[in-house]
Amino acid sequence: MRREVVTCKECGQPYSVRVRDDGSFVLPTETGECERCGANQFSQVADEPIGDD
Repeated sequence: MRREVVTCKECGQPYSVRVRDDGSFVLPTETGECERCGANQFSQVADEPIGDD
């Protein structure tokens, strides 16, 4: 499994998730929901370089 960063669509809380081969992901919470607000919809963070290099 690969890792990706997602954010909660409601409150913006970031999570590092494990992505399965079928595209679904494993959220690192007991319930599979955002620990901050309880939402269950997330957006993948774009893979863009940062810094001045």
